[in-house]
Amino acid sequence: MNKAIVHALGKVSEVTLGFWIIKIAATTLGETGGDAVTMSMNLGYLGGSTILFVLLIATLALWQRSVRSVSVNTINSRKAEAFYWATIMFSQTLGTALGDWMTDSEGGLGLGYPGGALIFAAGLAVIAAAHFWTKVSHTLLFWAAFILGCILSLPQKAEQLRAPR
Repeated sequence: MNKAIVHALGKVSEVTLGFWIIKIAATTLGETGGDAVTMSMNLGYLGGSTILFVLLIATLALWQRSVRSVSVNTINSRKAEAFYWATIMFSQTLGTALGDWMTDSEGGLGLGYPGGALIFAAGLAVIAAAHFWTKVSHTLLFWAAFILGCILSLPQKAEQLRAPR
């Protein structure tokens, strides 16, 4: 096999490992950050979610203004990558706070994890339909789906989504 190909294939595992390390760190930070903003700062789930939403939109706006695109397909510089990971962090944190707001009976809507998951899944279905049957920006739909998908991907909460046996 060509030496250049062998070298490139060796880099794939390094990049993949690096991605998952950063992804796990961002998810952990999102979970911790969501709790810090909503509970430790006594803002409540809705207040914390509002602040996190504003921070997310501000990050996306700065990314758009700086790089001229917020599409994950155009991340080709360190600046774009930094904006991407900042957006991931705020998205994870917002998704966690929104999930807590929907599910918690004391400070939120009290739908429980199954109810919250159904609402988020319905939101994802609407986003999927918009992707296929409208001209709404696919980049906007991606970020909306990413936020809604957070509740469905949090490991400690996923345990509570399981159907009883």
